[in-house]
Amino acid sequence: MITSLIATVTVTPNQSLPGTHTLLNLIGGLDTIVIFLAVAGALISAGVMAVGSHSNNGRAADRGKTGLIASIAAAIIAGAVSAIINFFVSTGGKIH
Repeated sequence: MITSLIATVTVTPNQSLPGTHTLLNLIGGLDTIVIFLAVAGALISAGVMAVGSHSNNGRAADRGKTGLIASIAAAIIAGAVSAIINFFVSTGGKIH
């Protein structure tokens, strides 16, 4: 009896709820801000790396490299997060 009740429950995304459109716009705006900040971080980190390299300051050059890699990773994640989430939503929907 309980097994048949669990098997009949289905959940589907509902985009007609009040505020859904506003929330989607807010999330899109946050994604844009994150990408802008990642670009700014990459530019600043590249500058720190260049100054550290030219002034023979290995610590600053290494910190610049770390910041540059982190900024690039943040931009990749921010750009791909929608596709990643959609992939797992569609994969989860296929589990029966």
